[in-house]
Amino acid sequence: MGPILTIAQAAELLNVRPSWIYARTCDGSLRGTGRGRRASHKAKAATPEAHRQAPERIPHFKAGKLLRFDKDEVMAWFSRMHCDASDEHTQREGEAR
Repeated sequence: MGPILTIAQAAELLNVRPSWIYARTCDGSLRGTGRGRRASHKAKAATPEAHRQAPERIPHFKAGKLLRFDKDEVMAWFSRMHCDASDEHTQREGEAR
């Protein structure tokens, strides 16, 4: 197990905003259900398509109410995510030719 990071430290490590980190800790199961912090009063039921489009979750754990991240796991996840994106980009270029 590597060093344990807070949300701010994980965001700084990946050079992203903390909101980007928060968005990748939720699984999207409550998206569009009218539940949660940013619920709208006119929310529609979540569709399976919306759930599938949710970004891959960043590995994390909770220490009480606080989110924490293992630095080694975060870096491995980020590398996997980057490799997957490059593979998709390469496939699209091949199809265009």
